[in-house]
Amino acid sequence: MSISGSIEWRGKSKDQARLIISNGLDTNGKQIKKYKSLGKVTKKIAKQELAKFITETTQNTIIDDRNMTFSDLVMKWKKDRWASSQLRAKTKQRYEELLTSRITPVIGSMKLREIRPNDIERLINSISQSKRQDGKGVLSPRTVLHYFVMLKTIFNCAIEWGYLSINPVRKSVRPKTPSQKTSCYDLEDVKMLTDALKKTDIQHRTIIMLALSIGCRMGELAGLKWDCVNLQSTPATITINSTRQYIDKEHGVIVGKPKTEESIRTCILPSTVSLLLMEYRKEQEKNAALLGTKWTNSGYVFTNLAGKPLHPSSPSAWFRCFLARNKLPPLRFHGLRHTCATLLLTAQTDLPTVSELLGHSTVMTTANCYAHPTKKSKQAAALTMDNLLSNNSS
Repeated sequence: MSISGSIEWRGKSKDQARLIISNGLDTNGKQIKKYKSLGKVTKKIAKQELAKFITETTQNTIIDDRNMTFSDLVMKWKKDRWASSQLRAKTKQRYEELLTSRITPVIGSMKLREIRPNDIERLINSISQSKRQDGKGVLSPRTVLHYFVMLKTIFNCAIEWGYLSINPVRKSVRPKTPSQKTSCYDLEDVKMLTDALKKTDIQHRTIIMLALSIGCRMGELAGLKWDCVNLQSTPATITINSTRQYIDKEHGVIVGKPKTEESIRTCILPSTVSLLLMEYRKEQEKNAALLGTKWTNSGYVFTNLAGKPLHPSSPSAWFRCFLARNKLPPLRFHGLRHTCATLLLTAQTDLPTVSELLGHSTVMTTANCYAHPTKKSKQAAALTMDNLLSNNSS
């Protein structure tokens, strides 16, 4: 497929260049155009950049657009997006699972330009009726939405690369998902939890209290190193800048950066938690001295008895058994993070502070995902309205 290009000069002085190339035809026979703005450049540089732009586009169009299948697009998507590390390891593993289980077996052989919005809707409807791998009913609406969002992402790339002009997923009906609130503990539950923790080992007590007090994610705790812990400062702080996540048997544990740029943060520790962390460190140093050369100085805060980093999934499994053993209400490990946010907001801590503590990208994420009224706050609201109505009627 031949690709032609031109230079458009823009601005009042006609000194700002924009490159335009024609990259095939869409399903309606109209030209697919790609653009690239250069700003103020000379004519010579503009011509050089146009030649580069055409070369780059040609290299990205190895497959004949007319015969390109969805599987071809997925292969290119993996090569270009995955290889450049624009996706986290856990996300790649999840996408691979979604693709191979229910998408490519159905539309993989379909030509890209022949996929219509109703094809997407039929696919999503079929997925919504699929059974879970464990046989416990059908897929949840949230899981079905994951399929939909991933498809939209892949087809967006097809538009970016000039293979399509319209995203069929955008023109299809988005699957509905009921609003879900992650469960959390109230103050009474937290009191029972902290009382029960006093009877357990120092390591797990420290892990749970850190997750509860500053809302750390499980992967962030697994990736925490001692050089990011400052117990000498007043107040004591920890810096979260690394994670350890278990992907699967093939890939094992992956060390990476936190979820977003905002997730790289320094948290001030409550004094009770900093004292607990000091006690834990002394225990760890004592154990290292006893083992001598058999101790592995990994630098991680949470390790096994030999000094090697704790498996990222270990705290979650331990926490589940701990709650059952102590007859406490069931709660996911991530629910500790949610509990942290909810208790702070209930105590009138401002939303931006809580958002920064949790490492959220926006304040709205905190408000939408974590802040919901507790039973006591609802009762307080009812009492406030009671007082207002009583005063108004007298």
